[in-house]
Amino acid sequence: MIVFGCLLFLGGPSSAFTTTTTTTTTANTRPIEWSSLLFSTTSIMNVNLDDDSTNSGSDGSSSSSNTTSLLLVQDKLSILQDVVKQLKQRQQRDAQAVMETTERTHSRTIQELQIQLEDSKRRHEEQLQLTNTEWETRFKQQLQQQRRHDQEELQRQRDNDANTAAAAAAAAANQWKIQQEDYVTQIKTLQDELRQVRQKEKEKAAVSYHEYQSQLSKLKEENLDYKTTIQQLTMDLDIKDKKLLEASYQLETMESKWKRQLKEAETIRRQQLQQQKEQLLKEFTAEKQQWETELDEVRSECQERVEIATAAVQAGKKREERFQRRLSMAEAEKTSSKRLLQFQIKLLTLAFQGSQNEINDLRRRLTQQQKQQQPERQQQQEQQDEQ
Repeated sequence: MIVFGCLLFLGGPSSAFTTTTTTTTTANTRPIEWSSLLFSTTSIMNVNLDDDSTNSGSDGSSSSSNTTSLLLVQDKLSILQDVVKQLKQRQQRDAQAVMETTERTHSRTIQELQIQLEDSKRRHEEQLQLTNTEWETRFKQQLQQQRRHDQEELQRQRDNDANTAAAAAAAAANQWKIQQEDYVTQIKTLQDELRQVRQKEKEKAAVSYHEYQSQLSKLKEENLDYKTTIQQLTMDLDIKDKKLLEASYQLETMESKWKRQLKEAETIRRQQLQQQKEQLLKEFTAEKQQWETELDEVRSECQERVEIATAAVQAGKKREERFQRRLSMAEAEKTSSKRLLQFQIKLLTLAFQGSQNEINDLRRRLTQQQKQQQPERQQQQEQQDEQ
């Protein structure tokens, strides 16, 4: 019966521990469910603890087996506490990584917006400079062409007037020479008729002189006309200069207007960027508060479960004291049951080896679940980065 009870005892913990399940947590999932594991540990400590046993040999063997099982439970509880610490650290690292990625994305978006604002500003300045230079070159070219055309026209008119005056003077000079030759010949041939003819010649000279004076007056009038045309051209040039000044003034006003509009656009863009930054900060603080609340919930749940485990350990200590009292009562019968105790020790060593195998199995399951959930974490991280 004792051997059968030991085998049942050894089968209980192994089956209890094999039924436990461990799940790792991320920043967005529920914490680990340890209720089944704690129930299994309490069930281990409640096996074969009957105070009304009558057989002293069975009491000694059950007390020794219970002490070893209590040690095993303590070892497993320490392992569970290490797992809980590792999960807490991992959860904190995940939250810190999420916060860092969100901060990097926010800073990257702000830098891209600043680069776009600088590019648009540079394009506006280049376009404004090109339009100003085009207008200036166009007005200068038109003014130079108009002045060149006016100067050519004035020079052409002056050359025509000079040519006509020179031709008239040359014709008059030639006429005077011919008349003088005629006078000489007539004087030589007609000296006797000189007095009679001299009066007629004086009259003819007066007439020619009058014609010459009329031609000079005509030339003077034409010269006055040229002066008036020159004055008119200068007035036209002054009007064009005034128009050019007005156009330059309009260009300056347009340039000032464009600069003012550009400044207004920059201020509006800065306000929009500031609003976007404040919105992102609000969202980030809200997410951070949510993560902190979830971490606080996880901490409180872990604290409660650790308190439950410590209470179970204390109850185990009380039962250990009860076992010690039973051991003191059963020390007298140890010599008679030496072989039985050796057999029980062998069974306990086999149970310890089985518990070690179970612990290794649990660790291997934890690593497998972490590897399985690692791509899910990466996918969630990528979705958060895209958002």
